[in-house]
Amino acid sequence: MLCLDVDAPVADDDILPLLPPARRELKFLRLSTFATQGPKGKRPTSSPVDWIALANAVSRLAGEALALRDSSSTPVEFFVVGLAPLPLFVLLGAELSAWAKPQTFLNVRKDTTWDVLRLDDKRPSGVRYFDTVVGLSDVPSEANGLVGVFISTQAMLPRDAVRDFLRAQGNGIAGVVECRNSTSTPVDAAHAPVIAEELAQVLAATRRTYPNHSGLALFVSGPASLAFMAGRAFNPRAMGRAWVASYAPPGYELAFTLPWKPVSRVELRRGPKQEQARQKVLLAVLAGVRTLKNTLKREDLPPFLAPSEGEKLLARLHQLEIADEPEGDETRLSVGQRRLTFGRGLLEGMRQLDEHHRELLALQYLLHELFHFDQDLTSQNYRGVGRGGFALEEVDYWADTLAIGTLARWRMREGGPQLQREPGRVLAEEIDVSLRGIETFDRMESGDRMGELLERRLRRYLIWALQLARARTLRPDTDIWKVLGERLIVELAPLRGSFDNVHDKVVVEALPDTEMFVVWGKRLMRLQRRPAFDPAALVDVVRTFDQRLLRTRMEYVAEEERAVLTPWV
Repeated sequence: MLCLDVDAPVADDDILPLLPPARRELKFLRLSTFATQGPKGKRPTSSPVDWIALANAVSRLAGEALALRDSSSTPVEFFVVGLAPLPLFVLLGAELSAWAKPQTFLNVRKDTTWDVLRLDDKRPSGVRYFDTVVGLSDVPSEANGLVGVFISTQAMLPRDAVRDFLRAQGNGIAGVVECRNSTSTPVDAAHAPVIAEELAQVLAATRRTYPNHSGLALFVSGPASLAFMAGRAFNPRAMGRAWVASYAPPGYELAFTLPWKPVSRVELRRGPKQEQARQKVLLAVLAGVRTLKNTLKREDLPPFLAPSEGEKLLARLHQLEIADEPEGDETRLSVGQRRLTFGRGLLEGMRQLDEHHRELLALQYLLHELFHFDQDLTSQNYRGVGRGGFALEEVDYWADTLAIGTLARWRMREGGPQLQREPGRVLAEEIDVSLRGIETFDRMESGDRMGELLERRLRRYLIWALQLARARTLRPDTDIWKVLGERLIVELAPLRGSFDNVHDKVVVEALPDTEMFVVWGKRLMRLQRRPAFDPAALVDVVRTFDQRLLRTRMEYVAEEERAVLTPWV
């Protein structure tokens, strides 16, 4: 039962007469049991939709359903019903797949008529449903990129909106397939098995027509039963990945990708006390942001920004409106709408820090995200950018550098002569806050150990821990851009690794001959295993969040390579 809208749930009394009377046991699995509810009865489907939380809930529900089937000594039949966003039905269909048979969809029409759709019944001979199928060919295409698959019971293909969505994912466009019924034929019991089979055939034909595609993008316009059957027809082994689109006027937004990999994050505690605590954090953050907006000057910005770029950044900061209460769990920055909304997730993470550090972290986050706009990394194209691991790492490095350096300069200028004589302390504190923030949110995702440690995540910890060690050695007359002015690279190699389902490299373990490579000022430094320093051990140091040991080891590196890394000493 995918019923999330608290104003219009599906009643059990409506469903029971539609189920077979002869049954050994009846088990209801409700998505609302697995999904996190908002405060004060707010509908989880309200905008903005927290697709990650809802997708996690659907995945858990499907896992529970399949576990019940596997543990049952008698045959199990699945019935699906509900009122929820279409992408969730696509996901449930993909999670259960066509292998979890038999499946029946219970669909209620707008006139309250119920249809009992037995998806695994034998297809009637000579019956077809989709009379418009465009974009397929017997001759394989050489095009690569995403293939849009638009599936509809009536609506015509919104070609411009579909193409805009495909371009926004950054994969290029291989083609667009339209699969539509143009006669307004309902999705009823007579046509359900036909639709289920035809959708499987269309997706298989799409794979043959576009053998070089980098994934599918699924667009569904019709009843929930159609969305469920579309997900059910998706085979990740044959088709790779699918981007599931959700209609958000005037176009589409990305809900999630298939196959879904649940995001292992700590569920936020709910209740008045928790909401009040997060609101207290937000009020303190808002005060700090207002001060920054009113006092930040061009001279505080990094020297690598051209004057015109600095003025644009300051203008965007001054025009930004910040919501005075969280709206959903995710933090969202819309430069176009000039609006920043702190989500409960970020606020909950900030609660783990003391008041001084949480305000600095919020300001770092704000400047980091604002600079992403100048880097052309926006809410329209950021999905999937992690597949370009080095590209994402590069833009993140400079966004971190801008945020940390700008705030250090700003605090020194505002703090007067005393702070201006302590560049090392101020800069080290900003870098320390950044590392604390990274760790806090990684712990919320992973617990006390990062089981899946991305290689680029490992580098981020190493880089900023070494920058922290360098910052602490600054002299009163040394500018902070001596530390931040060039690109620092720190990595461990070789490492045994694997690739996750989006082809990100995950570190499995270090090897006996793992060493550290550092590049600064175009100079290469290599640190191999020695009595006082074992590069291989740093993998587990980072994985287990041992910040004290990590910082001690990076101080050793800064000291060993002081001629290059800390020449002011």
